[in-house]
Amino acid sequence: MNYDNRRDFRRMSVETALTFRLGDSGQPQRGRTLDLSATGIRFVTDTAVREGDVLTVTLQTGDARFPPLQGEVRVLRVEPRQGGGVVVAGEMRVLG
Repeated sequence: MNYDNRRDFRRMSVETALTFRLGDSGQPQRGRTLDLSATGIRFVTDTAVREGDVLTVTLQTGDARFPPLQGEVRVLRVEPRQGGGVVVAGEMRVLG
């Protein structure tokens, strides 16, 4: 059984802009989501992050009728991305 089949929630391919901060301080950094689930996120960024970091993330909905989605992400995995940057996978808790 592969890892994806053991998930409690289906992963959805969602590409949208996001910004994030490490902890409560620092300049906002940019990224782009690859996919989301009810409890997780995977995104690409040029910013260095480490496993265990806690990020405050804002996802743009791309629709003026819906406000941005905010959450807290605990980084579980960081992998180099072909062509530059990194792919970040994390556990996400929606804040609003």
